[in-house]
Amino acid sequence: MIQWVDQHLSRWGQWVQLGHGRGSVGMSASWDSVGRSNVSQAIIPIKDIELSRTHDWVLTLTEDKQLLLLQVYCTPATSREVAGNLSISLRTLYTRLHMVQSEYARGREDRTK
Repeated sequence: MIQWVDQHLSRWGQWVQLGHGRGSVGMSASWDSVGRSNVSQAIIPIKDIELSRTHDWVLTLTEDKQLLLLQVYCTPATSREVAGNLSISLRTLYTRLHMVQSEYARGREDRTK
């Protein structure tokens, strides 16, 4: 797992769950914490524009990769539950997630231009 990508996609997942993604470009999102499962961490507020770019990138992915990211970052399910929902093994879940995170990391510089 790529830690900084995981943290950013966690923020994106919270942003999506809060109903952003439609007409919110330029507004600021302020959060007290971000959490997946039972883990929470304090974060610095992130501008919607960055998360909007991430959302646009997610929409360019194949349907199976989009579903993977939505299941992992936009649902309160555990990794085992996500793997079960996707009908894949836990190992396959982590492998696919790492591949998508790597893809995000490689293309981030292009998306910020």
